[in-house]
Amino acid sequence: MFDHQLFTLFISAIPLVFVAIFPVLNPVGSAIILLPYTRDIDEATRRFVAKKVARNTLVLLTVVLLGGSYLLAFFGISIPVVQAAGGMVLASMGWKLLTAEDSVDHE
Repeated sequence: MFDHQLFTLFISAIPLVFVAIFPVLNPVGSAIILLPYTRDIDEATRRFVAKKVARNTLVLLTVVLLGGSYLLAFFGISIPVVQAAGGMVLASMGWKLLTAEDSVDHE
């Protein structure tokens, strides 16, 4: 019932998945963007919010990992199409960052 070869393959894929998804999620960049929104709350509330966001993200990624292929199959979308669309989205985001005007924050 328990397939050791499949389990070993799953464990060996974890670092690859982490390296692939880390730049997309960009926790360091997101923290810099979200920090001003939590400036006026106390440290305990900030930690609570951070833990809640981390937990919700973990749940979302787990649901997508376990059920994403079924959802794509339901809508008739193949993995290469998702990969191509994701590449186009990342390229678009990168292009917008490269061509963005310098903005000055007057706070």
